Amino acid sequence: MKKLDLTSQRGASVIEILIVVALIGILTALAVARFGSARENFDRRNVAREFKVSLERARFDSVKRRASTCTDMSGVTVNTTNFTLMTDMNQNGTLDASERRQIDLNGRSNVTIVPNGVNLPFTIRFDERGRAYLNDCDPDSTPTANVPLLFFCNGVCTTATANDQNSSVIFVSPAGTVAMLNGGSGMPTFGAPTVSTQPVGDGINHDLLVTTDTGTAPTPGPSTSPVTSPSATPATSPSVTPNPTTSPSTSPTATPTPAPACATHAPWGSPPACTCVLPQTTRSNGQCK
Repeated sequence: MKKLDLTSQRGASVIEILIVVALIGILTALAVARFGSARENFDRRNVAREFKVSLERARFDSVKRRASTCTDMSGVTVNTTNFTLMTDMNQNGTLDASERRQIDLNGRSNVTIVPNGVNLPFTIRFDERGRAYLNDCDPDSTPTANVPLLFFCNGVCTTATANDQNSSVIFVSPAGTVAMLNGGSGMPTFGAPTVSTQPVGDGINHDLLVTTDTGTAPTPGPSTSPVTSPSATPATSPSVTPNPTTSPSTSPTATPTPAPACATHAPWGSPPACTCVLPQTTRSNGQCK
């Protein structure tokens, strides 16, 4: 039997095994870190998108109800770790104090809200035309045009350190336009809306017409009497000569058939079934001969 030579066989050394294990650990750590960062970014975008939808719902509710007073305007109150939506949830036409829905950010990744140029907490409200106001609904209290209003950050960040990787931006224009962008994006440009007013009693239906004319109320012209169309004389129907009524013709009187001649017996029946016909004569007993 041939003897195996075991001197040529060799396995991995301890150092080689340690190197492989270290490489596997490094790759696993990188994969977990990348996955964790992607999950945080996903949660942050979801929270920012939910906040944007809440603002749009509040704006739509105020426009639908034509809310003209500040206390009746729908809006969103913002804090560091939560925000509260205020809308007419029971559909009774007014904004009640109990109609609040709070969205809490605690436990949803590590998202925080960082204001830009405003102090927390603050409230964004919308009027009947969809225009945005901050806190007191004063015409001078509007969001600053072309500047981000809020940053939604992964953990702690500032307006200076916010970028595409760690934050999302919510932009609100004075006209009420809401946009969600990445942290490092440039803001859109929106000019302040120009809205004219019309004096009361000018005959304009303000629910249907928006005009930019600032002139005086129109002077109504003299009322004109409606022109009546002359009544047409109805045409007379031509006289129709009726057809003459014909008298019904009378049925002719039927001529009775004469009774046959009697043989030897006397006529009988009424009328008689037979009669005595010449040359027959009637005997004294009434029989024919």
